[in-house]
Amino acid sequence: MAMLSWTKLNPTVKQISTKKKFFGKYLFKVNVWCPAARIIVDQSGNNVDELLEQRINAIDWRYRSYGGSWDAARNAQIKQHADVKQLQNFIDIKHQFKDQIKIRVEEPHISVYSNDEEFLYSLVSKVLPDRILEVHAPSSKAAEDALNDGNVITKRISDYSYKVVLKERMLADSSLKENVKDYLYNLNEEVKMTKSLTKNLSSKYSYFLGGYFYCKDINITTFLTLMCPDLISGIFKLTTVD
Repeated sequence: MAMLSWTKLNPTVKQISTKKKFFGKYLFKVNVWCPAARIIVDQSGNNVDELLEQRINAIDWRYRSYGGSWDAARNAQIKQHADVKQLQNFIDIKHQFKDQIKIRVEEPHISVYSNDEEFLYSLVSKVLPDRILEVHAPSSKAAEDALNDGNVITKRISDYSYKVVLKERMLADSSLKENVKDYLYNLNEEVKMTKSLTKNLSSKYSYFLGGYFYCKDINITTFLTLMCPDLISGIFKLTTVD
C-alpha cells in the first residue's frame, strides 16, 4: 500500500486496507482525534472560540450542579486538549471542499473521506497531524480497480460469492421481517445469514435494524425485492486481490 508519508505525520498511525467503498463512493478515509469535534457542525454562526468557551462553561456548570458527569473523561479531553486551530481547520475544509469530500463526526473523532489520497493528505496534515489515528486506502492498483467495479475485497473466496446488505428502516408491516427470515432460511445452504441479521429479523418490532447475508446466486434477491422493493441497500461481489 502506498502510504505517502503518513507515518512521518504520526509514526503510530494505523494503516488499513480498504475492503469496501465507504458510503458506496469513497476509496480513502482518515480518522483524526479531535476533542469537541461536534463544534464543526454547529449552525449557530458563532466563532470557534465562542463555541468552545460555551462548551467548557456547560461542562463546568454540570460539574457544579451534579457533582460530576457520566462523560467526565470526554469532558476532561475537551478542557485539556480541544484546539481552536484544529476545529477551525475542519470547519474550513467542510465548507470549502464539500463537493470533494465527506466528513463524519463521532466525537472525539472526525473521519474524512475522499477519492484522492494526496488531496486528503494535504487537508488533514496542516494542523496537529500527530492526531491522525487511521488511514484507510486500497492495498494496490488491483484492489482499487476491484473496489471501483463495486466489489468487496475478502481474504479468501468461499462458496458464497455475494454480500447482500439490507437497509435499516421502519416497516409498515412487522410480519414482513418474519417472511424475509423464512424465505432466507428455506434457501438452506444457498444463503449464509449472520447472527445479527437473524436477531434483527426475529424482533417483534416494526423497526428493522438492518444487516447482511451472503449468497451463492444473486438471483435469489429478486424475490426479496418483490416482497419489499426498498429493502436491499447494496449487493456486492466478493473478490480477492494479490
